[in-house]
Amino acid sequence: MKFYAFMMLLLLSISTLPAEVNKDMTDEELFHICYKNAGKRIVDELIDAGYTEICVIENPEDKDDNSDIVIIESITNEMKNQNGSVYLKESYSETDELLLFYRIISKNIYFEEKEHFFGEPILLRDVRITLSYRLVDQKTGEILIASEIDESIENEISKKVYTNLKKGIKRKGISISHFIEPTLIIAIVGGLMYIFYSQKSSQ
Repeated sequence: MKFYAFMMLLLLSISTLPAEVNKDMTDEELFHICYKNAGKRIVDELIDAGYTEICVIENPEDKDDNSDIVIIESITNEMKNQNGSVYLKESYSETDELLLFYRIISKNIYFEEKEHFFGEPILLRDVRITLSYRLVDQKTGEILIASEIDESIENEISKKVYTNLKKGIKRKGISISHFIEPTLIIAIVGGLMYIFYSQKSSQ
């Protein structure tokens, strides 16, 4: 009876082990998701306020994270999806359209390491950005909307995989930890079946 209780407790502990981590993504890819979501939220707020035609100035500065490209693409696609119009300009000039200005105020990553009895340590990444924007009427200089948007996304990744990503090394091979949990479950179930049939045959 004690052995049964031990096996059931062990089986229960295996079933509560964490599920396989999410898709392995770089920090930049997670930031891009936040940028895209922020762009969609900007459009939602503009549309809700009744502004369906805007002009955006493309930032000529090259950035390593391509944030401006991602944000403008997100704003453009979402505006089109909601039957709006977006006009792009390469430089500032007087225009009849409403002009949209935006700025990334902050971008941060917070880490929390989780140790597990089986398998490799897991990193919980919490990616956060704050983006501000203004919609300006060029004719009058009036600021029609001024707002800030906070976006965040969490992602779990193996500490070893994350280290390789930071070094630019893609994941290769299969970790032995992938075999530990299935092997234990098979052993436990097999042990329970063996005991069950052994006791049944002895009756």
